[in-house]
Amino acid sequence: MPRKPPKYVDTVRRLIYWQYAQLIANAAGFGGNYGFVISCYKKLDDTVLDAYGWHHGLTDDEILERLVAFNLERAAGREGGTA
Repeated sequence: MPRKPPKYVDTVRRLIYWQYAQLIANAAGFGGNYGFVISCYKKLDDTVLDAYGWHHGLTDDEILERLVAFNLERAAGREGGTA
């Protein structure tokens, strides 16, 4: 039977991470102990935000908006021959 997500799973991204964490933990023989996998996802998120120079309080929508803007800037640079 599927488990109900904990309260901190409040976005689609966190739901996906939580579901993957369960699958990985079960496949690795950790059973219900998937906190380690969740912490790895958190570190990955933090590292990516740091790499872009963004603060850690951004919502999923804000991240998506910034990524779209970033990709549009890169595409415009390629069309102008600068990237």
